[in-house]
Amino acid sequence: MLGRDIVALHRPVEGTARVRVVVIGGIHGNEPVSPPIVRALVDVPMPTDIEVWLVPEMNPDGVEAGTRANANGVDLNRNFGWGWAAYDGGPAPFSEPESTAVADLIIRSEPHVAVWVHQPLDYISSIGSTPDSFEEAWAAGAGLPVRRDVTQHGGGESWTNFTGGYNSMLIEANGWDATPEMVAAHRNGFAALIALFG
Repeated sequence: MLGRDIVALHRPVEGTARVRVVVIGGIHGNEPVSPPIVRALVDVPMPTDIEVWLVPEMNPDGVEAGTRANANGVDLNRNFGWGWAAYDGGPAPFSEPESTAVADLIIRSEPHVAVWVHQPLDYISSIGSTPDSFEEAWAAGAGLPVRRDVTQHGGGESWTNFTGGYNSMLIEANGWDATPEMVAAHRNGFAALIALFG
């Protein structure tokens, strides 16, 4: 909105990817833990045929201002098309360039799983039809509990599965400080998820 780019870190593969993973952080600008977690995932070792897209700050204007919403005052995790509601989702579904850009990335990449990183509610959840083994792997690696069957009207994680048809996960990091221990725990969780793909 204010000219700040949404930066995506891309780990390409040679030829056709066997597995594609997208991880999104910084959806709410007042959640400072998620961008460092997402950035740290760039160093996780993985097979050469797994393609990864990392978006540390989906809401760069909100991150800069320290606000939950974007520069238009819209909560981006209410602006997606699944279950959108006028009272808190902005003027229309996908009215915001940030939600449109990330939805386009997901549609183009057709991920085997999209991971949405928030804070501070302290749980891991596979959304909708996403296998329980995904949430169980990340939870075991990160040392967080599982919370099953989470949905959010207008939420990116819910839209990804219920409308897009892609596996989707919600990560709720525990706390407000991106300590080295917390970041390392989520690197472990991501590595455990990747290990499921062989």
